[in-house]
Amino acid sequence: MSRIIAKIDPSPTAILMPAAMILLDAWQLLVVTVVAAAFHEIGHYAALRVSRGELKRFKLDLIGCSIQYGGNMSYGGEIFTALAGPLMSAVLAVAAALLGRLTGCAPLYQLAGVSGALCVFNLLPCFPLDGGRAVYKICAYVWGLDVAARVTFALRCAVAVSLALLGVWAVLQPPHNPSLLICAATVIIIKS
Repeated sequence: MSRIIAKIDPSPTAILMPAAMILLDAWQLLVVTVVAAAFHEIGHYAALRVSRGELKRFKLDLIGCSIQYGGNMSYGGEIFTALAGPLMSAVLAVAAALLGRLTGCAPLYQLAGVSGALCVFNLLPCFPLDGGRAVYKICAYVWGLDVAARVTFALRCAVAVSLALLGVWAVLQPPHNPSLLICAATVIIIKS
């Protein structure tokens, strides 16, 4: 059975993103991002409870928050737990967009956008993102751990190169948006 209390493991870099948002006077974006991330992690936690996994710790670092879990979970339970976060992000994105449309509240549209981006980014088939974890478990179940490791490494490389190339193109086109380059860098530097 999963515990609610877990070890919180903050990285020294965990404060950089919130500090940057505060310095740029992006309080509303900071709050929206924290809400979107919290819902995403609640999705993982709920699936973990259903799958009878064990919550080990919350990890806070430069790119956000993640939960680490263990226990005697089936491959199906681990895949379900990995995909539950993006599913919760998608549900929040749709709900916030609908509420924003009904109320005209701009922060709800911002929440919808951040949640949608969080969903899509985490579904990339790049370990240790949620999509990569699901691909790894599927490959491990079908072909074994060695093949799963090779497949997820190849996918991570392909995703990083694709994002980098698209990022360079996006930076060269008006309005010169560096977001995809930041995503490519994130995919390269994140650790499991």
